[in-house]
Amino acid sequence: MKNKLISIIAFIGTVIYLGASFYWEILPKWITFIPFIIGIIPVILSFMEDKKEKENKIVLRILKENQTVRKDLSDKEKEAIAERMKNKEWEVAINSLKNKSLLKENIIRKYSNPLPIIIFQYGNQKIKNRTNKFITEKLERDYNVKSLGGSLKVIPPNKVPKNIKNGMDLKKWFKSKIQSKYKDSSCVVSILAIVDLKNVYWKSDYYYEVRYFKSLGNVLGLEDIFDKGEIPKLVASENVSVLEPIISGDIAFLTSNFLSDKELTIIHRNQEDIEKKLGHPSLEMLSQEATIQRLSKILSKYFNNSDKIALRINKEAKYWNNKLMDSKNEE
Repeated sequence: MKNKLISIIAFIGTVIYLGASFYWEILPKWITFIPFIIGIIPVILSFMEDKKEKENKIVLRILKENQTVRKDLSDKEKEAIAERMKNKEWEVAINSLKNKSLLKENIIRKYSNPLPIIIFQYGNQKIKNRTNKFITEKLERDYNVKSLGGSLKVIPPNKVPKNIKNGMDLKKWFKSKIQSKYKDSSCVVSILAIVDLKNVYWKSDYYYEVRYFKSLGNVLGLEDIFDKGEIPKLVASENVSVLEPIISGDIAFLTSNFLSDKELTIIHRNQEDIEKKLGHPSLEMLSQEATIQRLSKILSKYFNNSDKIALRINKEAKYWNNKLMDSKNEE
């Protein structure tokens, strides 16, 4: 929108100046090219952004179909995909991006409206003098709460009640919506705060096998923060097309459907080495059966079941290659 506005203003300026230069011949006509150039650049940028938004929507559509219409997977495999991608299709989509954390942070920082989150830490919980996790259960059931480690929780922006603006609102909400639902309950609330996500700092570049604590960036997906309809444009506004790494044969993306989090971490840590040994194959190359044996041999350094993983990567590559060709033919 901003690019188009600049173009319109530059075009009007060009017309006014051109008209004035004919009236007052002393004005050099070549200067009219300056606002013209200023105006054409945003048009090109806007076109590129629209193209990337369209590509992002294609990826999202295929990801959704991936859970239901595929005939090359068993019902069990499709159920596993559906469970893994439940309400986080975009997290899977940007999983292939090397700078996905930075992308997410940039989108959050530049978003024009507040993005409230509720930070919540609590201790002992009891009902009628018996230990009971009533707070945990209520938050998980109704507020899509995310755990940062231990009892430190966060309610994402899309689940924060609209009427909560300050500490007093939080107190009323906790008493009326959480504790009052459980008669004779008692608990320790260490902290309950509402803050704008745009004003929060997080960091997570420390690798460890078991993650006892996580950063906000680890636990909050784009779907937890924004309306799903906004996401393709928000990602495109950062000059990012999630389609590009997929076409380039991104191994992390192709394995994100079926590997565990721990196995995916191994892929991410060794992705550059794996793809280099493969000769940086495209999606089309990975969809060919001739690559399976070589892929299995390279993956055997990291996985005992490399044959199985290589076969599934080939299957995923075939699926995506065919779907993207179909999308291209529909244009």
